[in-house]
Amino acid sequence: LEGQGPMDRHAPFEALRRRIAGETEHDPWDDLLWVYQQWQTRYPHRAEGYLRLAIVWDQHRDNPARARSFLQAGIEAGAEPAGLLAYYLAQLDNIP
Repeated sequence: LEGQGPMDRHAPFEALRRRIAGETEHDPWDDLLWVYQQWQTRYPHRAEGYLRLAIVWDQHRDNPARARSFLQAGIEAGAEPAGLLAYYLAQLDNIP
């Protein structure tokens, strides 16, 4: 996953807007989700975007159901490599 400050790297316009507006408090996981959602939307046939979103939702937002929905959406969209999505989905399904 990305390091600190994903908006500085991937959306410098948003980081600048925030500085101008005096906005200082932002959850880095929300920022990362925003960046990954842009990737997933722009490249719907790449499994990586769906997988990264699923990892953040599962491991950092404690929402495996939301993670499953992204993995399933990637599979339904025909994202490749599909095995990557299916593998992580199977891992989630095996967690009680």
